Amino acid sequence: DEPSLIDYDMSFKLPAQDPLYAPDAYRSSDHDPVIVGLDLTPPDTTDPTIEVTADPELIWPPNNKMRTVEFTIDAADDRGDVTVELTDVSVSGAKVSWTQVDDDTFTVKAAKGAVYRFTWTATDAAGNTRADTVEVVVGK
Repeated sequence: DEPSLIDYDMSFKLPAQDPLYAPDAYRSSDHDPVIVGLDLTPPDTTDPTIEVTADPELIWPPNNKMRTVEFTIDAADDRGDVTVELTDVSVSGAKVSWTQVDDDTFTVKAAKGAVYRFTWTATDAAGNTRADTVEVVVGK
């Protein structure tokens, strides 16, 4: 909005105000500009996918020796990269133990009736997460 002294309407102005109005290109664009930014991309609310498998999933025989278990982790997101991390290991049974060898390789003690649960969580760039748990069972 302009003060009435310099607006377009000249009907009620004094002759001394005539020089304030000039019908040229500078006067045609004197309005206050408004900058509008539109983000037309909907937010990413889709969780990534993750599937974890263990090799082997069943350990036999239960001989109380350390056995190597390798995990295959497939994670993806429809909008780009996904980070995957081991977020939990829970164990049930007597005389159980495990160690991490590298990112996807572990050793577990083949104790009779032991159940090892490994949980990995995938996180996408928007912070959406999904987890998958795989069990490694020692036969009885």
